[in-house]
Amino acid sequence: MTQNWLIAGPHSIFCSKVGRLLSCNKSEQEAFMALIGILAVLFLVLFLLLPLLEKYGSKGEQAEQDYRKYSRWILPLVAILLLAQLIKMLFS
Repeated sequence: MTQNWLIAGPHSIFCSKVGRLLSCNKSEQEAFMALIGILAVLFLVLFLLLPLLEKYGSKGEQAEQDYRKYSRWILPLVAILLLAQLIKMLFS
């Protein structure tokens, strides 16, 4: 693979992978298109919601108090999650 990359260049490698995708069976094409659709929706939501959240998000001292209240719970919840995953891994 490394030798092909050095000789053929990145464009040729990309085209050969895309060519293989286009010649693959129907279920693989459908899975790839579903993945592309999901990524497109995620980026669309990201670009639409981020400006709205920045514009209409809570600001000021009340928001800082809320952030402090939530941040106090994050580390204990992460620790509980890690312990639960450890117990699940040990017993499965």
